[in-house]
Amino acid sequence: PELAVIVDIRPDNVLQHLIYKALFHTSQNRLEYLARLTGRPLPPDAADWSSASIDTILAYLDRAPVTEASRAEATAAVEREIEGFGVRLTDAQRATIERFHGAFIAAGPALRFRSHGRAPQFYYPTYAELLREVDREGRLVSYVSTEARWRGVRELQLADRVIPIVGDLSGDVALAAVADLLEREDLEVSAFYTSNVEFYLFGDRTFGRFVENLRRLPLAEPSVLIKSFFRGFRGAHPLQEPGYYSTQLVQSATDLVEGWDEGRYRTYREVVSDGLVGVSTPATGPTPASSVPP
Repeated sequence: PELAVIVDIRPDNVLQHLIYKALFHTSQNRLEYLARLTGRPLPPDAADWSSASIDTILAYLDRAPVTEASRAEATAAVEREIEGFGVRLTDAQRATIERFHGAFIAAGPALRFRSHGRAPQFYYPTYAELLREVDREGRLVSYVSTEARWRGVRELQLADRVIPIVGDLSGDVALAAVADLLEREDLEVSAFYTSNVEFYLFGDRTFGRFVENLRRLPLAEPSVLIKSFFRGFRGAHPLQEPGYYSTQLVQSATDLVEGWDEGRYRTYREVVSDGLVGVSTPATGPTPASSVPP
């Protein structure tokens, strides 16, 4: 993409993406990036690891213990780069950044999703499992799976073309501002990842406002919505693959807008069941531990 905008209703999400941006700016390859993210020491030949597989890199990180020096180097690199961005942070925001980075350092590639108020579930993936994930044809798909993929994202970061903002997809400000930005830059939306936010918008009775925001965006033709359906009390999706907790779905953005106008989409189940143009779940899934968390 020419531009990537990340909208999250949680303000701290911006701070987490500042960590990633700092690491992209200070790292020359995937090994340096992931080693600094997890506070691991760099090997003497770190510059020669560009052709290493993601399995080789993760194996190194697994066996490289965090040292006082490596932790200090990683945290100092992030702090130095963020300061260079000119972003004004409060003491509380700096503490949050330190806490977020500290979680990656403490757990390393074994970092696992947690949510407040409930114990981790057996199907929550580790960070390493996510980085090793494959598509339906068995191809690695994460942004660090190859050096070329990682460099593609790094080029966007160095050019300030990855923009995290705080906003509500059904609110009056965030997507309206994104629409104005895209029109000024003469860009169109080709892909919009919504995860399972639509489920919550229906619960809040604000899904119609989201559709109106979507209508304002300059949509490419074709333009798709990529969404995640999570099983649980809602049951499994008909397209769910064995071994996975979530199902990834693709829908035409134009179809959603037109379908809303025509009254075809009035429930969450209709949105994730009708008008789908494809799925991106693997043909054969791994163990449940490699599923995506809700």
